[in-house]
This record gives sequence, structure tokens and C-alpha cells, in this order.
Amino acid sequence: MMFLSEYHAVLLANREAPNDGYTSVFGRLPSPMDVVYRNMVLPRLAVGDILAVMDAGAYFTSTATNFGGPRPAVVLVDQEPRLIRRRETFEHLAAVELFEEEQPQ
Repeated sequence: MMFLSEYHAVLLANREAPNDGYTSVFGRLPSPMDVVYRNMVLPRLAVGDILAVMDAGAYFTSTATNFGGPRPAVVLVDQEPRLIRRRETFEHLAAVELFEEEQPQ
């Protein structure tokens, strides 16, 4: 079951290849509910391929968590691509945590 049953146009962005069948795309969370797209017609995908979600707006940004790791960068495309949010790093996630040696006395 897809989260909220959303549908978005998805394209293979980093190379040209013919569509050759149905593909399901899963997120990186350790959860069977992390299905991004099920049974979409796409080219055969390989590690490192980039999928462009053409009409998602801020949908994925508003529901994103760092449960499975740092969140990715966000790029806005309006004629030209523009980075509007940097990707998180482990350092970003750890920066707000108070470790034992930092605890107030």
C-alpha cells in the first residue's frame, strides 16, 4: 500500500534507456511500508541511477524524517535547477544531541 496513494510522474534522469517493464521503487527505511512507487513502467534501473519525481511539490519534504538516515538535498526546477535545501549529514543530526560529557552539572 502506498502512503496516501499518491501518484507522480517519474523519469530516469541520469541516462537514456527504453522503458522495459514494471518496476517498484522502495525507500531505504527498514519497513515494509516504505513503498515509494509500485508497478511503474520504467527502464531497468541500476545502482546509482537518479529518478526525477516531476510533480511532487513539497509532498516528500513535508513527510520526510531522518528515521532511516540523513535527509537528501532538495532541488527546485523552474527553468533552471536550484538547490533549496542542503542534504543532511550525520554531523547535522548529532549537532542537536547532548552527549554525556556535555550535560549540565
